[in-house]
Amino acid sequence: MLPQLPQIGPYFRSDVNRRNYWLGVANGVIHRGVETFTEPYVVLTYFVSLLTSSKFLIGLVAPIRLGGWFLPQLLISEFVQRQERKLPLYRVLMVWRIGFWAVLVAALWFVQDRAALLVAFLVIFSVTRLADGAGGLCFMDVVGKVIPPRRRGVFFGTRRLLGGIVALVASGIVVWALAKGPVWGFPREFALLFSLFLAGVAISLYVFTLIDEPAEKVTSHHIGMAAQMRRARQLIADNRTYGRFLLARVLMVIADMAIPFYVVFARESLDAPASLVGVYLVVMMLAGLVVNVWAGRASDRRGNRYLLLVACLLGLASPILALLMGWWHSAPLLFAVVFAINGMYNTCAILAHINFVLDIAPSGDRPIYVGSANTLVGVAVLASSGGGALAGWLGIEVLFGIAVVMLLAALVVVTTMREPRLEQGEGALR
Repeated sequence: MLPQLPQIGPYFRSDVNRRNYWLGVANGVIHRGVETFTEPYVVLTYFVSLLTSSKFLIGLVAPIRLGGWFLPQLLISEFVQRQERKLPLYRVLMVWRIGFWAVLVAALWFVQDRAALLVAFLVIFSVTRLADGAGGLCFMDVVGKVIPPRRRGVFFGTRRLLGGIVALVASGIVVWALAKGPVWGFPREFALLFSLFLAGVAISLYVFTLIDEPAEKVTSHHIGMAAQMRRARQLIADNRTYGRFLLARVLMVIADMAIPFYVVFARESLDAPASLVGVYLVVMMLAGLVVNVWAGRASDRRGNRYLLLVACLLGLASPILALLMGWWHSAPLLFAVVFAINGMYNTCAILAHINFVLDIAPSGDRPIYVGSANTLVGVAVLASSGGGALAGWLGIEVLFGIAVVMLLAALVVVTTMREPRLEQGEGALR
């Protein structure tokens, strides 16, 4: 039986800590809720599939969303690391993100040409995701400062739990809007969904800027990007647990290239109607919401290595079940089980990844640890963008088989890791 982790430290040391905690939760709840309007594996994938029949371009949606967030973080980590406070940079990036997304929304309302919309979407979506990634590094450092380690699992879990409730309401709007598509005329249904996302994300980003971020003693010495990257490589070589964690995450991310094709597989192999797209989304959101109640506490009490193990097992179940249902020619509605399992997998994997890195990163060095981990994962995400080409060349079933192999390998790697909070001792929890 896995040991319980030590429970030390107060819940809140001051009213400022309490206020920061709930501002961070509010930011996550709003952002998580409105992200449903642009959910990548269902909504955005379906949107792009209406603009092009190219499986390669359809398969780019998820890699752009994830890779754009992860990739820039190591490149800017040296600059971010030298800032005593990260929120000023976060505010600048907030304006950048909102501005470009507003341009995309305007294009959807006023442009009808599908080729132009496809180009506009891919370009603007890529730019905004890069800005999101830079802002995400600032976000992670601020959270590392203001949320104590023994509260981070519940913190992120609460964000996802309450945000998931909002997301369920939002998913109902998605179902309604997509059903109205033939009446309104494409792409007005997506223009509405993207507009709602823009409004919500603007509020969520502003809420996070209200956090009272303490200054942190940092080095003002500029070492340069090349030296920072050499140092990142050395950190991975010197810390076995960190290195194995990164290997497991890369394998999991490569396996994730199969996820966008669940909805395509359901449509092509099981003749799933468009009306079921919204149902799949609701089921995936609801399953993630339910498992989130358990996952946040498991992160705090059992550790994030344990949560990674669970994520690998859930991840394995999705492509295996999808293949079986394809062979059995199951009813399209029954395929919702695959989306339910995938929703649970995503929740566990995200919580484990975020908290594992924060656990292992020492104060003052969070940007390089977080940036290294996220940029490496971003490279893997971009590499997995070839999933669309593989699906078009070899078939979606082969893509699902590759996912199974990658997740099995990740499971083996995770079993050889140690929980960082136990490895470092109680000092790491303070």
